Amino acid sequence: MTGPEILKETISIIERHVPVHLRSQIKSDLFIFDGSLDSLGVLNVISDLEQKFAIKFSDDDLQEEKIQTPTHITRVVTELLTQRDKSGVLH
Repeated sequence: MTGPEILKETISIIERHVPVHLRSQIKSDLFIFDGSLDSLGVLNVISDLEQKFAIKFSDDDLQEEKIQTPTHITRVVTELLTQRDKSGVLH
């Protein structure tokens, strides 16, 4: 899966967890901690990403500065997919 495809899927997952009136506003550079998602919403997004991509986020991966926007999240997912593909083990 390419970076743009991962970003598209990440945005799609985030859209499922934000209020309907905000869904059209989800862009690659939207700060998800600006109130668009509450803490439960963030957890649901992370869980959905783990299921979709067969990855496991570590506590380090979930530092706020690493998952501020869909673009940031895509970078982390891409890194985890690369690690998984190299080792054959879920991270």
